[in-house]
Amino acid sequence: MSVPDHYRSELPLAFWKLLVLLVSIVVLSLLVVPAVYALTAQLTAGGENGPILTTSAAILAQTAVMFGLLYLLAIQTWGLTWWQLGARPTRGKWIGRAVILGLLAVPVVSVVVQGVQTLTGEPLDNPQIQMLAPAGFSWLSAVTTVLLASIVAPFVEEFLFRGLVHRWISERTGMWIAIPISAAVFAALHGIPMLIPPLFVVGCLLAWVYEKSGSIWPCIVLHGVYNAAMTISLYAALASGVEF
Repeated sequence: MSVPDHYRSELPLAFWKLLVLLVSIVVLSLLVVPAVYALTAQLTAGGENGPILTTSAAILAQTAVMFGLLYLLAIQTWGLTWWQLGARPTRGKWIGRAVILGLLAVPVVSVVVQGVQTLTGEPLDNPQIQMLAPAGFSWLSAVTTVLLASIVAPFVEEFLFRGLVHRWISERTGMWIAIPISAAVFAALHGIPMLIPPLFVVGCLLAWVYEKSGSIWPCIVLHGVYNAAMTISLYAALASGVEF
């Protein structure tokens, strides 16, 4: 299969280095994130905003681990550039398309979730709900979570999963093999088994946009719009009295 033209040159990165990066992220996350969560919970115990501060600290710790290792290993140690990871200009039409696709992804994912529930006969147990809304509805929680979910997380995850992982695979296998493989890696590394099917669908869409646009920015916009829509929907449901 041919390599997409917009990639121009192959990422000079051995497979073992890519594997080291991903394994390092998983291992360090398992060590750092629970420690940050526990420490923040201890420091904010009894406070009204303790739950959202604890959750926010954990999310920031996770993204810091991902971005820190990506920068230290891929950029500083192995000599890759942000341009190689997708930080290239894109056409304005792709930003608009990314917004539309991010909104359309919400009902598509809802159908996938319903399908999973039908096949398993069990309601979807989504621990992300407890993480994103640990103390129910509050305006502080809603605003903080939307900002983290729509800006911080997509920025880091897209450079890692589309800019590096997907591109590396695509250059060696072709687009149509790389899309499901990179999407599977994206879904699996979130560490929530029941969310693998919907995250796989989102990962496929993001990888396709990266292939077609040749830039990471539409992917970040799409990812951010999708996360924002899902998070706003969650808090709107909580505000109306729905219990999860």
